Amino acid sequence: IPRHYGYHSIRSSNVALHVFVDASPEAYAAVAYFRFMTNKQINVALVMAKCRVAPVQYASVPKLELMAAVIGAKMAKTIKTQHKRLNIACTAFWSDSITVLRWLYSHTLQLQQFVAPRISEIREISNVNDWRYIASSDNVADDGTKWNDIDFSSADHRWIKGPQFLYEEEHSWPNKFPSNINMEQQRILLAMHAEKEVLKRNKEYYAGIFETVRPDIRARFDWYKTVISW
Repeated sequence: IPRHYGYHSIRSSNVALHVFVDASPEAYAAVAYFRFMTNKQINVALVMAKCRVAPVQYASVPKLELMAAVIGAKMAKTIKTQHKRLNIACTAFWSDSITVLRWLYSHTLQLQQFVAPRISEIREISNVNDWRYIASSDNVADDGTKWNDIDFSSADHRWIKGPQFLYEEEHSWPNKFPSNINMEQQRILLAMHAEKEVLKRNKEYYAGIFETVRPDIRARFDWYKTVISW
């Protein structure tokens, strides 16, 4: 099984990180690949994968898919930290869960107690705009969630090689949103995300101003604590 990708990383002028996540009632998994592109020649290399058994206490499949998304986001952060010499131009996260994608683009206050902190964690370490939809049949991470007799040792298996569409031009990749979400819904989702980005920047701006105020004076204002914790 080819594991060394240093040769491609040196020659490549365009490096992208692709992380696939999925879950089943038995397990949840995440798998990451580097996509190297040099002079229209494309190479894909397996970087890292994680598979975990579903908890003994019952959890619905959407919640397990959310847990898979969390380890996928953490995995991407680890890979980027350990590959600082690589100029990773972009990152893409792929999930076949419409529910998880809707959670990512919704307001945290509207989410359940189990969902909200995990969505916040994903947003903290990844960009929501990097999350994309993929059909279950094309999702490589699905192979890590089944107890089927899959030969992962084969160099030709898609778990090792990566999905076929990564070897093609980007215009032929799956759509960012599933076909059953119309353009108006897409516009609303993106607008909600843009609003969150504005709120985040405003919070950072006011927090920076308040930090310049003397601590003994800051402590007297309850509204200061409210804004910082907002």
